[in-house]
Parts: sequence; structure tokens; C-alpha cells
Amino acid sequence: MTSPGKNFSPEFFPLQMMGAPLPIVWVDASGSVCKKNRASSGAFPDDSFLPPQNDPDWATWLKQLFEGNPVSEFSFTPHSLPKKTYKASGVLSENDSSAALYFSETTGQSGLLERAENAEQNLLHARRQLNQTSALALVGSWEYDIQKRVLQMSPVAKQLYEIPEEEKLSLEEALLFYKEGESREAIQDAVRFACVDGAFFGLDLEFEGRAGTLRWVRAVGIGEFENEECVRLYGSLQDITGYKNLHAKLENALAEEKRQNRYISDLKNALPIGIYQKNLAGTMVTCNPAFTDLTGYSSRELAELPEHEKEAVATAWGEDDRALVSGIIPISRRDATLKQKGGREISAILYKSLLHDEEGRPIGIVQAVMDITELKQMERELRAAKVLADKANLAKTQFLATMSHELRTPLNAVIGMTSLLQDSDIADKHKNYVSTIASAGETLLELIGDILNYSEIENSSFVLAPNPFDLEEMLSELAEQFRACAGRKNLEFSHSFSPECRGAFHGDRAQIKRILSNLLGNAIKFTPSGSVRFSASSSAEGNAERLVFCVEDTGIGIPPHLQQHLFQPFTQADSSNTREYGGTGLGLAISQKLAGMMGGDIALKSSSSDGSSFVFTAGLKRIPSASEPLPPARPPESKQPAGHLPSELPLQIIVAEDNLNNQKVIRLILKQAGCNATIVENGALALDALETSRFDVVILDMQMPVMDGVTAMKKIREKFAGRLDRPYCIALTANAFVEDEQTCMAAGFDKYFSKPITVSKLRAALAVAAEKTRFTSKPHEEQNNPNGEDGK
Repeated sequence: MTSPGKNFSPEFFPLQMMGAPLPIVWVDASGSVCKKNRASSGAFPDDSFLPPQNDPDWATWLKQLFEGNPVSEFSFTPHSLPKKTYKASGVLSENDSSAALYFSETTGQSGLLERAENAEQNLLHARRQLNQTSALALVGSWEYDIQKRVLQMSPVAKQLYEIPEEEKLSLEEALLFYKEGESREAIQDAVRFACVDGAFFGLDLEFEGRAGTLRWVRAVGIGEFENEECVRLYGSLQDITGYKNLHAKLENALAEEKRQNRYISDLKNALPIGIYQKNLAGTMVTCNPAFTDLTGYSSRELAELPEHEKEAVATAWGEDDRALVSGIIPISRRDATLKQKGGREISAILYKSLLHDEEGRPIGIVQAVMDITELKQMERELRAAKVLADKANLAKTQFLATMSHELRTPLNAVIGMTSLLQDSDIADKHKNYVSTIASAGETLLELIGDILNYSEIENSSFVLAPNPFDLEEMLSELAEQFRACAGRKNLEFSHSFSPECRGAFHGDRAQIKRILSNLLGNAIKFTPSGSVRFSASSSAEGNAERLVFCVEDTGIGIPPHLQQHLFQPFTQADSSNTREYGGTGLGLAISQKLAGMMGGDIALKSSSSDGSSFVFTAGLKRIPSASEPLPPARPPESKQPAGHLPSELPLQIIVAEDNLNNQKVIRLILKQAGCNATIVENGALALDALETSRFDVVILDMQMPVMDGVTAMKKIREKFAGRLDRPYCIALTANAFVEDEQTCMAAGFDKYFSKPITVSKLRAALAVAAEKTRFTSKPHEEQNNPNGEDGK
């Protein structure tokens, strides 16, 4: 090996030789070791492997090397490694102060053969790895001999071309597999330039195999020159379809993300709600125009505001942040007061939530601010309006209660006197007159009742009074009652109740009966001819029973465009001046509201030609048959005739009533019933009378001067506490709300009647009182009644 003289830079050896795989040692002119590379340190454990300095051949070789003369390889056997032989080659460094010695082992021919075999095996192994890697990555190689015009391709390349392994293609044919157009023109130009100047090319092109498979390939090539003439092209072909698809998806995803970000940005800027974002340190990051408009500050001013001024801008600016970051709350919502730049305060709702990075870690907080100053003002105005409306509604309720009382008071006299006339011996033509008066009075009474009941339901003051009752018994009563009504119009009436309707249920019997009476009454009313059918069924639904009542008729029907208004109050299907049927239009409205309170509804199916079908549903609880006996549906009737009580046990009755007409009516009714009546004008006088005389029955009006009936009843209950001779007490009042009845019964009354009272109802109550008196009264002592029968 010849010395390169002064052609090497001083950095060449340490940089390039220190990591060389051959042992290299740097020595000075005397043969002493200056330094060694890593391979030398591994091969030679110490410096004694070099020939000794007194070796004349070694000293001569070193002298010639340092003088720059050409030297051949120096063979020697190290003293520390007696079984190995090395050859040393030397290169003088630029400053001539040291020389790099290269060592190669020449132990013997067998060693050389062994290393050659190992190198060949390593080369075969590397080639197999390369082929396997190329096959897995679908990388095919190719080589084109320009002089021989022969194109050689590896098996993987032919696989991409989709041709048999034994087939050969010309270069021109191979280029035609690239997709016509941009891809084919690009590969043809690249090959042409490579042939001219050997230019390297690497192109991503569309490629179609012979079987029609479309794919993207990476075509790489370069030219090889000899004597300034291109003699060969070689390169590779790799299937990058998956990469291209992934790249396209990535680009689409990035484009979609960009579009979404732009959409969110546009949306944020367009929203009338103020939005701002801050980092976890509380520094403003961004905000939308609505927020700057809301506060009066620019985004720069908001970002630079000190914390105490931020608190002045938004009362709840920094609140809840810690709870959000720690995960105690997922979102924060609170009302707040914002102070604008000019000092004006506005009401707002603040919403806060966390912002997270891709790994779900909190990175900031976003807050939305909605100006509700006008809403707050509207709320205050609505509250004030509601107070006025409540007062007006209360005034309306009080007015209706007063009107009910004032209307029922004279109606009591009208209907009471009419009842007495119907029971008296009058001419037949007069009976017709009296019947007309009675019918008109009942209609007027029904009208007053509907208006009062709807007012109660509308004001939510009406409450159901559920009690155990026999469902089948109630349905049978209704069927018999309306069968008679249908008979008077020559209508066919039928009913069917499923076996599941038998037994006891817990519900408001009176209101269920009221709804069904309304539906049955309407069916008969609006059916000129034909039939009415009444059915009921029950089925289990959770812990309750779903009751289904159906009333069907063949009447006039209801047009579809009117059905949606039918359940609205004061609305009728026919409201014209020429309507044939009257009514208030409240019956169905009340019935539907009552059905809703029972967990049900009323549905309608009707047409102008096929009549109507109303389905009423309610949820009631069935009472097991082993429970306590049901209370009677109505008070037991007296065994004695209602028209006259036994003469040996006459009832002594005191009536507290301040209206003169009603005094006359009640006196005549009681006289006809064979009772002795004492009439007083208020509750105080009734109590005075009870102090001096014994009475079997006390009848009290609720509203009277001096002392009302409820107060008088409470004092009577106190007076007769624990005594069996307490008189039977009846409330007879023009106050007809449900709460009026509840008030009377809570005060201790035995019976409650709203005016007007009919003779039959009062007689039935007196019959009950007579039964009670029979078992609890002692014979009457002679009593001094200063007022007598007509007393006050």
C-alpha cells in the first residue's frame, strides 16, 4: 500500500478511521503507540503485539514510512498472540508526526476460506432478506440494457404488471402500462432525460396492470454511463396504492377539519351569544364579536384586563373554574351581572365548560354569555301581570261563588215550591205548567253547576275524592237510568260490561259517574233515532287497572273539522243562531279535565253519517276481595214511607235560615213530611233554642248574619260531645263548591245539601234522622215552643 503523501486532512483519520471495522493503531517514528481505534482495542489487549523496536526490519520499515517512501506490507507475529500472523499497512499523517497502521490477519488458507464462506453466506442471507422485503413491500426492480435493448424485471415487478414470469416486455411496451395521459407522458419524459444525462427520477404515477387492476406506483430510475455514454437504466417500481388512499383520506380529513373549523368560527362569529375562551391560567385566548359588543371592550382590552377588573366585567368570571377542572361539575350555569365598559350593568346567563386536548386533558375553559336583561324585565312584568291576573281570577271565583249563592237562593224557593205543587192535588193542566217550571229550574241549576265546576277545575282548586266503590253496581245504575231516558225517545239501548269490571275499585265514584252521565246524556240527546250502546272493560296495567268505557251512538255525528274544538270550554259543534240543541259547551271540557286527573283521557271517533264513539279511560286501583266491606254507595233509605213519618215519634226540627222565601219553602216541606219545625234567622238563635229545647234535627244555612252555620255546627259539636242525643245536623246552603261540602263535613255535619233542595232528597235525609232518633232518643218531654209552628 502506497502512502497518499499530503493529500489527507488532519480530521480524516480521527473522524473516518476511529469507527473503522479493521484494527488501526497510530504510532510515532519510534514505533510507540499514540492511540488505537475500537477494533484494535478489541483485537489487541495491550501494546506488546507490535514488533519490538530493536527489530531491524521493523525499524527500517518505519523509517521508510515516515520518510514518505513507498512501502510494502509488513508481516509479523505478535509476541502476545503467537498463533496469529498479521500484515501491517501504513499511512502517514499530514503533519508527519504519526502514522496510521492497518492490520489484517493472515493466519492461514483455511481461515481465508472460512471467512470467504461466511461472507458468501452473509451475502446470500442479505439477498434473501432483500428479496423478501421487496416482495412484502411490493417493490420490483428493473434494468434496461440500452445497447442490447433488453428489459429485465424482477418477479415482483412482473407481478405488478400482471404478466407471467416468463414473459418479456420491451421498454416501449412497459411504458404503455402507465395510465394514458399525464402519468404516461411523465414516465416517458423521465426515461428520455435519464438516457440523455443520467438524471434520477422518482414519480408517483397511475398504473394499470394487464388484468385491469388500477393502482398508484412509485417509479424510480437512474442512468449509468461509460465513456460519457448512457449504457444502462435501472430502477424500481413500488405499489403505493395504500399510501395514496391513506394520503387521500388524510387530506380529506384535514380538509373536513378545516371546513369544520371554519364553520365553527363562522358560527361563533354569527351567534348573538357572547363566547370567549381562556386558558387554565385565566388569560383570555379568544372571543367572538358578540362578546365584545356585550361588554363594550375590544378583544385586546379584554385580554389585558387585570383580574379585579375582569371581576367587575363579569361577577362570575372566575367562579366554578376549579370545580370544572377538578371534574366536580361537568358544566356550570349561573345567573350573573355584567358591568359594561361604560359602567352599565346588564343581566346575563353564564355557561361554562372545559376544553380538552386530543388526549382528554383540560387545556382551557369556554364560556357562553347570554344577555337576558330584556327577559328579566319581561319576567318582572309578567310576574306583576300574574299577580293582577290572580287577583282578577280570585275576584272572578268570588263573584261566581256569590252569584251561585244568590241564584241558588231564589232557585231553592222555585224548585222547592214546584216540588210541593207536583205532590199536591192540582188540575192536570196546571200539572203541565208546574212540570215546565220544574224542568226549566233543573236546566238553570245544571247550567250554574257546570260553570262553577269548570271554574274550580280551571283554578286547580278541585280535588278528587277517591274512595272504595263497587264499579259494576255503579255501571248498572247508569245503564238502568239511561235506558229509561232512551226509551222516552224510542231509542234502542244496550250495554255490556266485561267480567273484569266486577269487584271493588278505589276512585272518585261521583266524578266517574259524572263523566259517563255526560257522555250517555249527549249520546241520547244527539241521536234522533237508532241506538245507543254502553260498554266497559278493564285490564291490568302495572299496579293499577286501566278502565275503558265506550259510549257509541248512531246519531248526527260530528264533522272532522269541528272535532278538534269539541273539548274546548264554551264550544259546541253547532253554535249557529239556528242550532237545534242547546247547552253550555262545558260538559265535555269538564269531563276531559276530570279524565286527565284520573290518569286517563277521552277520545272521539265520529263522522256525519255513522254517529259518534266516545272512549273514556281511567287508571284505578283494584281492591282485593279480602278487603273490608265497601261503604254503601248512598245513604240507606228509610224503611218508612218518605211522605209521612210515624206519628208516635214526630221529629222536632229547628231551621236556621235568613231568607224569608226559603223559610216558607222549608216550613211547607217539613210540614208536609209531618215534622214540627222551628224557624230562626241565624246560628246564634239556633244555639239559644238548643239550650232550652230538645230537637231531633238541626238544619243550618252556611251564610247568615250574626253567626254562620259552620260556626254554629262547631259549637253544637262541642255542646253534645260524647252524648248520644246529639241532633242530626244537615247543612242546607247555596254555597255549592266542593270545598264548601268539605268544610261542612269537617265541621261535623251529618249531611250536606246544596240549594235548591228537592222534597225527595230532604225526605230521604229526614228518614235517616228518624232511624237514628229511634235508637238514641228518649221520649220527648213536654216542651214549651213559644213560636209554635210559625215561630221565628
